Amino acid sequence: MRRCTKKEVALRARKIFIPVNITDDIWFLAVVIPAAGNNELYDSLGRAQEQMGTNIAKWAKREDVVHGFPKKQWSVGTMPCRTQDYCADCGVFMCRHI
Repeated sequence: MRRCTKKEVALRARKIFIPVNITDDIWFLAVVIPAAGNNELYDSLGRAQEQMGTNIAKWAKREDVVHGFPKKQWSVGTMPCRTQDYCADCGVFMCRHI
């Protein structure tokens, strides 16, 4: 994230959509809502990686400090989404959900 947002202040956006791939096997979607201090995880397999969401929240906290935004408590939550029937198409589900 740090490398992708080096020249731009990402937290000025209303929402930031982050497709996350875990071990070339599982895709899920993280949606960062800077104004609310929320990090929402959407996983069609129901196994969203809370640790990855926590890492994204840590990045957002650092970005807040670097760019002088008001300090806020960042939360991470697993959001309800439709579950998939076949475990090999989570990338398609993630793209569709975006």
